[in-house]
Amino acid sequence: IDGVIKEMPGVWGFQDMVAVVANPSIVNYTVRSNLTDIQAAFNSRWIHGLNTQSPWKFVNEMVSKVYDQFAPVPWFIGEYGANGKTGEAILDDLRKMDLQADSA
Repeated sequence: IDGVIKEMPGVWGFQDMVAVVANPSIVNYTVRSNLTDIQAAFNSRWIHGLNTQSPWKFVNEMVSKVYDQFAPVPWFIGEYGANGKTGEAILDDLRKMDLQADSA
């Protein structure tokens, strides 16, 4: 929305949320309540999320290499499709996701 992030799979939507909460007018929106309150709620409660069909190794590499700019806001995978992967490969991905979440 604000042109800060281009062609970065997985994280462009994170930046869109940051940009719009900082300045809702960039999408021609006028808030009905106090913008400072909205920004405070975003900063204290927001969690970035994404849906993916990609393997964990790819998702982790794409998000982790640029995520520092969004810290300390956490992120999660809301839907993990694992297209065409075996049950064993899916279980391996889930274990790796869990390990990373526990270390965050």
